[in-house]
Amino acid sequence: MVKLFTSLGASLLIGLTACSPNNLNKSDNSPGMAKDYLITRQFQRVVRYNCTGQLISDKVETVSPPNIYVQTAPQNGYHLDHADYLNLTTNSRPGCITSQTQFSIDTSPTACNMQVVVGLNQIKYDFYYCDSYITQPNGSANCSAPLKVGESGQLYINIKYQEKSLDGMTEVKPTSNECLTRR
Repeated sequence: MVKLFTSLGASLLIGLTACSPNNLNKSDNSPGMAKDYLITRQFQRVVRYNCTGQLISDKVETVSPPNIYVQTAPQNGYHLDHADYLNLTTNSRPGCITSQTQFSIDTSPTACNMQVVVGLNQIKYDFYYCDSYITQPNGSANCSAPLKVGESGQLYINIKYQEKSLDGMTEVKPTSNECLTRR
């Protein structure tokens, strides 16, 4: 079976590997309580073509990176300004946090993801709160008081890792718009 993706489509597919986050349980606060999380790297033959239709690459590539989307929520989300996470095992922080408490973990160091290792990982978290906001003329709200750490703690997760080779191949061809911009 051959799947046809444009470069943009392949990028979007890789970026949307996990839409709903796995909940990290704050009660898993000792090594013996750690929950297992399976991270899977998927490989497949990928054939790439340039704008003239010439073959530029035919090799096995990672088509689904080894990451999962996770979240942990504070006891009280009222006036939550932001959260800070640190993997004490790898000294890694997530570079991109969405919805204040959601991020990706990955076995490789990346700009957005928190790096984890196979086995036990200890994650420290802090939830910062703001007691007073000022509404700007454009409708946005800015904290007008010093931030306070309202909740701190640590949790443990146990990372399992597997690799899968997918059948078939993926063809990647640039779109006509991509070819026009390269001229």
